[in-house]
Amino acid sequence: MAVRGTIHIAVSERINVAQLTELLNQISKTIPHLTGCTTCGLGGIDIHIGPGGDPGPIEAFHKMPGVTGVVIAAQ
Repeated sequence: MAVRGTIHIAVSERINVAQLTELLNQISKTIPHLTGCTTCGLGGIDIHIGPGGDPGPIEAFHKMPGVTGVVIAAQ
């Protein structure tokens, strides 16, 4: 099964290179066919790794009148 979309992974600001490498190894074992086209990557997924918590833009939506929740889902 091909996976498309974006994976957002929240990590500690103190993550080290060895831990990050292991995280990427586990992702590649868990979700096969991440790359899509081997030439351009089309049809694959993007992996965003950053400090824990919701990114700023999501917080901005929560402050808008009438908004009760925000979900960002993989495609």
